[in-house]
Amino acid sequence: MRVLLATDGSDGAAIAAELVANIRWPSGSSIDVVRVVGEISLEGIVGPWPVGLPTPPDLEATSLQEAEDALILAVEPLGKLGLKADHAVLRGRPADALLSWIAHHRPDLVIVGTRGDSEFAQAFAGSVSAELVDRSPVPVLVARRAILERVVVAVDGSDMASEAVAAIGRWPFLASTTIRTLSIAPVPGMRWPDELIAGSTARPVHDRDAAAADALLEHGAIAAEATATLRAAGLESSPEVRSGSPAPAIVAFAREWEADLVIMGSHGRTGLARLLLGSVARNVLHHASSSVLVVRRHADPVRGQAS
Repeated sequence: MRVLLATDGSDGAAIAAELVANIRWPSGSSIDVVRVVGEISLEGIVGPWPVGLPTPPDLEATSLQEAEDALILAVEPLGKLGLKADHAVLRGRPADALLSWIAHHRPDLVIVGTRGDSEFAQAFAGSVSAELVDRSPVPVLVARRAILERVVVAVDGSDMASEAVAAIGRWPFLASTTIRTLSIAPVPGMRWPDELIAGSTARPVHDRDAAAADALLEHGAIAAEATATLRAAGLESSPEVRSGSPAPAIVAFAREWEADLVIMGSHGRTGLARLLLGSVARNVLHHASSSVLVVRRHADPVRGQAS
C-alpha cells in the first residue's frame, strides 16, 4: 500500500504519526510524509518592512528548512520499522496543496490528524481534515487514537456503503482488527404524511411497533450481509443493529464499544450543500471520539495485498 501521512507539527498530527507507526502494514508498503508551508504575505504591513525583522525571503527559507528538519525526524522511526518512507515539503494553502499531491500521486490512503476545531468553525470555515474528507478521491482517515484494534463499519444497504465494505476487504492493514458491522434502523415517525394531510389522529401504536420491528429485521440483514462479505475476505467481523438517527447512533455505539476507528462511505459534499444538509459521515467526523475513515463513492482501488 501507498499511504500519505499529512503532518503540521500539531498534537493531532503526532497522534496520526503514532497510529501509522502502530499499524501492521503489508510487506512493500510505503509511507509519504508531507508538510505544507504557507506563503509569506505582506498583507497588513504599511510602509517599509520593520527594521530588525527578517525579510519575507528569510522567513520563507526558515519555514522551509524547519519543515524539512521536522519531516526528517518524522520519517526516521518509520524507516526503523522496515517501511519505505519518503518526505516532501509542499507550498500553498494546506488543503489545496494536499489535494494536488493526492491527485498526482494517488495514494491508497490518506491519514491526517485533527486540531480539534470547534463545530461552529468547522461548519462555516472548514478544517483541513474535513475538507480532505469532502474532496479527496481516495479514502481519508482522520486520526484521534494511536491504536487500531476495534473497528466499526457503518452500513445502510446503499451502493455507497457496499463499495466501502468491498474496499475494506482489500485493506490488509485491518487483518488483525476486530470489526463490528453496524446498521442503524430508523425510528418510525409519530405522524405519517397521509395522516397529516387527512388531519387524522396519530398512527396506532401497534402499527408503529410493527414498522420498528420490520426496520430492525431489515437492517439486521444488512449488517449480516456486510459481515459475511468481510469474513469471506478473512476478517474477523460480527453484525450489530441499533435504532435511531444514524449519526448519533453510530457515535454512541462507537463510544459504548470503545472503538478505535469508525469506517463509513460518503458521497462527499462541499459548499452550501454541506452547510445546509450536512451528511452522516461529516456529523460522525465532528462528534466521534474515535478515529474516522471515510471512503468516497467510486474511490480509487487499493493497490497491494498482504504477502
